[in-house]
Formats: sequence, structure tokens, C-alpha cells
Amino acid sequence: MRPKRGLLIALVLLLGALPRAAFARDYSPQEEEKLGKEGCAQIEKEYKVIEDAAQLKRVHQILSALAPVTSRPEVTYRAKILDTEDVNALSLPGGFIYVTKGLLDIVESDDELAGVLAHEIAHNAHRHAIQSLQQSSKLDQKLVLMFLAGLLLQREGVDPGQVALLGVLLKTNALNGYGRKAEMEADRSAVEYLAASKRYNPNGILQFMETLQREEMRRPQVELGIFQTHPHTRDRIEAIRTALSELKIPIVRIPGKSTPKATSRPATVNGVEIAEVVVKERVVFQPAAHAGKSPAERAEATAVRINAMFLQFPEERHIRVKTEGESAVVLFRNEPLITITPEDGQLHGTTPSELAENAAKTLKSVIWEDFVRRAY
Repeated sequence: MRPKRGLLIALVLLLGALPRAAFARDYSPQEEEKLGKEGCAQIEKEYKVIEDAAQLKRVHQILSALAPVTSRPEVTYRAKILDTEDVNALSLPGGFIYVTKGLLDIVESDDELAGVLAHEIAHNAHRHAIQSLQQSSKLDQKLVLMFLAGLLLQREGVDPGQVALLGVLLKTNALNGYGRKAEMEADRSAVEYLAASKRYNPNGILQFMETLQREEMRRPQVELGIFQTHPHTRDRIEAIRTALSELKIPIVRIPGKSTPKATSRPATVNGVEIAEVVVKERVVFQPAAHAGKSPAERAEATAVRINAMFLQFPEERHIRVKTEGESAVVLFRNEPLITITPEDGQLHGTTPSELAENAAKTLKSVIWEDFVRRAY
């Protein structure tokens, strides 16, 4: 053991005398895995891991779809869920990824979750964790050098205390982000990965970052984990928008669990079996039969148009009512949204115009509430 220990000390002294760039290299998958496991050990000392089979399956399906389109398709990603309400995700060398319960609660769709995971995969692809170690303070660098030297010599008996300290450093860097340049680089690569996957909408990462920005506005005194990265969220949003534009990807809204949704269902009005269109349990339209179409058919077609509207970031000013002959039409950006006929007025004992105004008022109230949710 003495010759090996002497070789280790000599190697550490040699590496310590070299400039930082001298030991900046690509590490083998085995070396990265050892580094990652030390970071994992420290993270799991601080946070409880949740066993949620459904959510883990969801996360791993996304990781499996994204990994092949990255610059390191050979990496196998392994994910765990941390039991904390903090909104965060982090990656460590070796393909280890953590997402928090808080993050899974806040994402609106698989596209948004894919955006977050693509960002974490990008950190791995660009080896940001390794770079962060190499850019640590001189004291930290000595710890890094000791451990990496042990890896180079394939030693299993490296001082456990030094290994633990290295794990703490890895954990701290991962939780707090890898710096402005790295975060921006990961965002850009995430957009590219999502586009290349042809499965997840690249707008997902944009929408998620906009959600984070709203959370910052609501709770400015609370530093959620993912907010601790160096770039301001608004700067990241602008950079992502630029990336989408450069890649000629239209910026559109992706429906999520909080997006208003219109549905049709059976209803009875004045003893007549018809159908109605409902948004957030508010009745928007109760059509009668007209021009050979049943109330159910008219309600379903109207619900489809309203749902298409909610994907276009509607505003109250986009909704207006227009009279066309004996009918009244609710317009969205001058396109027909709901057509209310004399038969509808007769069914309800009122005029088509009054029904149209009521429908427009209901839609505007839903649009306003959704705008407030998205904006603040």
C-alpha cells in the first residue's frame, strides 16, 4: 500500500502545481458515476426520496425519449423524486437526476416537464458539474484533486472524509445552479433537444420559465431552489424566446392542467332535453336544434372552437358581439366563435342578442381570471 499511497501523494502534488486548465479533461463514465454517487449521497442525507411509481415512470419515459437526441446518447439517466415543496430539478455526473415534489406539482403538462428534464440533460451533456468543480476555490480544488487522483489510480480507499466533502461540493453546486453561462447554455440546448425529439413541444420550457417568473412575483421573499441560479428568470425567458425564433419554432400556448377547457354535456331547459357548453362550471351556451344539427352537435362544435381560442392567449378585448340578420354572433378576433339563432332565443324566451351578450360576458370573466393566473 505504501508505494501506491506515495504515488497518489505525488500525483496530487503534481496536479496541484498545474494550472486549472491542465486537469480539465473528459472523465470516463465510471469516473463520472463515482463523482455523481457522492453527490447523490449528500443530497439524500438532506432530502427524503419519494417512491411514486407513476411519476417516476412519467419522468423516465421523457428521459428515454430525449437522451438519444443529445450529444451524449450513450448516457443512461436515472431519476429520483425529492420530498420537498421547493421547485427544483438538478443533475449530477453519471446521469443522476433529481426532481422535487414541488416541481412535479407546478408543471402544467408533459411538455413543460420535458423542458425541465431537457435542461438537466443538457447540464450532463455539457459536463457542467465537472466544470463547476474545476472552477471552485483553491481549497475546494485540493479536495477535487485528491478524489480525482484516486479515481485515476482506481483506488477504493480514498479518505472518506475527503470524499464526503467533495460530495457536499457537488450537491451545493447542483442545487444552486452552475452559473449564468451554464444555465443559458443548458436552456438553449434544451430547446434544441425538444425540437429534435419530435415528441415534446419546445414551448414547454418557455411556459415553465414563465410560470417560475410568476412565482417570483407572487413570493419575492421565498427563494425557490430553481431561482438560485445566476441568470434572472426574465433574461432566461428572453433567451429562450430568441432560440425558438432562430429555430423558426412558433411560440404557441400548450394546454395544461390549469388551461380553461370547454366541455359539452346534456342539459334540460324548460322541459326540453338539449346540451350545454360549460367552462369552469359556468354555462356559456345552451343551443337548440338548428339547420339539421342537434343541440349536442352544436354544443360539441362550439366547445372545440372555444378550446382553440384558449390556446391563443385570448384577451377580453378580443371578444365582441355582432348582429347578423336575426342571429347574434360572439366573435373572437373577428372570427365566429358562437352563433346564436332565433331558435336559441325562442328556447330561452329571450333574444339572440341577449344570449350572445351573456355568453361573451361569461367568456370574458374566464379569460380575465386566466390572464391574472398567468400574469401574476
